[in-house]
Order: sequence, then structure tokens, then C-alpha cells
Amino acid sequence: MDSSNFEARGVNDIDLQLQEVDFTKLNPPTYFEVNEFTDIYQEIVDTYGVPTFGEANPALLTTITFPFLFGVMFGDIGHGGMVLLFAAFVCMFADHLRKIEGME
Repeated sequence: MDSSNFEARGVNDIDLQLQEVDFTKLNPPTYFEVNEFTDIYQEIVDTYGVPTFGEANPALLTTITFPFLFGVMFGDIGHGGMVLLFAAFVCMFADHLRKIEGME
């Protein structure tokens, strides 16, 4: 755009507006230490919203209740047994599977 276009609209100078941020009113960031087991449950909690500083982290409750609620939802013993066997296999051979996938 040329300056004549701005003058035609009655704009002579372009003013930048800067806002001063008061850093004392900002909440500190939230960090939760997770391990290989609790990482997925923290991801489930973070999907619905990250707890702010000072709030309780519901991931511990999710770690306890999620497998139970999953079992209630899929009450079939055969399906649950197959999922349990697959999960046990993945847990037992996690190191070997990581090497196969090239993650280590």
C-alpha cells in the first residue's frame, strides 16, 4: 500500500499500541512429574484441562478409577481377558519392543 491510500482514509500516522503486562498477576506454570505408567493418565486429564497452580491433580484418581470404569464399560470376560493378556505382554516386553521400534 502506498501512503496516499492512508491519507485518503484520514490516517496520517500508524500508531502502535503497547500494553504493559503486570507479571505479578500471572499464575505460575503447572508441572507434574510423570513416569512411564502415569504419563497416559496425565494425558487423559490434560485433554480435559490442565489443573492450574494450587489445584489438586486428578490424575491420581484417574489412575485408580479409569481401569475400573473401562472394565465396567467392556464387561465381556473374553474381551477383557484378551486386553489383559495384550497389556501384560506389552509391559513384559516393553524394552524389547522399544528397540524394535528404534525409540532407544
